[in-house]
Amino acid sequence: MQTSLTHSCIDAYWQYLEQTGTTLSLESLPRLAADLEITAWEEPESAIDLNNFAVLMLIEAERCKDSEIRTMHLELAIEALQNGSQQQLGHPLCIAHLALVQCMIGETQAAIKISLPTFLNLQQTARVSAEAPLGLIYLPPGKIDFRKRRFQSLLQAENGWVQAMQLLTEILCQAQLVFYNSSGMRFLHLAQQLTPKSAELHLKLGISNLMCGYWEGLFNLQEAQKLAPNDAPNMQALYLAYRTLEDLESANFWLQSARQKSQSLKWHWANLELASPFTLLPFNGLPLAVEPSLRSIATLVLLAEGDWFEAEIEFWRQRIQPGMTVIDVGANVGVYTFSAAQQVGSTGRVLSVEPFSGCVQCLRSLAGLIRWSG
Repeated sequence: MQTSLTHSCIDAYWQYLEQTGTTLSLESLPRLAADLEITAWEEPESAIDLNNFAVLMLIEAERCKDSEIRTMHLELAIEALQNGSQQQLGHPLCIAHLALVQCMIGETQAAIKISLPTFLNLQQTARVSAEAPLGLIYLPPGKIDFRKRRFQSLLQAENGWVQAMQLLTEILCQAQLVFYNSSGMRFLHLAQQLTPKSAELHLKLGISNLMCGYWEGLFNLQEAQKLAPNDAPNMQALYLAYRTLEDLESANFWLQSARQKSQSLKWHWANLELASPFTLLPFNGLPLAVEPSLRSIATLVLLAEGDWFEAEIEFWRQRIQPGMTVIDVGANVGVYTFSAAQQVGSTGRVLSVEPFSGCVQCLRSLAGLIRWSG
């Protein structure tokens, strides 16, 4: 017999999927509905129940604005995942979600320590054990299109083993401080083997290879564009790759192709001329000017991730208040400068110090949109 709590939990997860824009196949909808229906929400004891309960707690933590209540939900999720991971026949999604939480709170080495051996063990376990039931999935906020596609893949997986392996490869990629060094590329290749039709992975692999001087990265960028032809980052990456390689004819082809797309923020770069000394990337709702080269760290990170990767950026966003005066020394193209400017508002001030003329030009190109001093 269903209780009000059961109905509440089921509704909460459907709303969560709806917010991400996730659309599931007709075949997978009954399976997900059954998972929600049979979960013992009031007294979760089995590993799969504990996983599903923890997912709901993570969703509540994400939605909650009160820091104390958010912490309480997060602690409940961690406790449930730890209990589910310790069971003799525990569900692998408990371990995967536990590693995901560690990655979210900055414990990246602990996340890798859990994820890699678990992933390798699952390869054998999945062959000799009975199928693990499907479970609910949580993914932290990120790029909207990426989150939606990952949900569709994870929730439509064959069984719980496949779900866990896909989620673990996602965590291994996220746990890397940077995705373009040898360690990051190692896990990107691992993830790409498991999900070869992922445009996001091809985009990252392409950028990583070109960053390291490997021309085969062009193949990955072309594959990313084929898999998601209407995604602005894929087309912009091709434009910048050919421009970086001084193949201006090919660069212009992608520039002209992009001009036929929407005029939304993510396509603003297509309005610039081929010889423009900068390109534009969406960042915090602004068209941030960056160097038009995949040799620029700021350009390749924002293009592939849609956000900055250093943990300090979250501190910057959470602690800076309206009216403050902020000094950004070594401003580069303005990731921290303009994040601070948005936080301090019209009553605050941001002082940017940057010695390189190319970066200063990028900073000045956006100065008209936000009040700043430099």
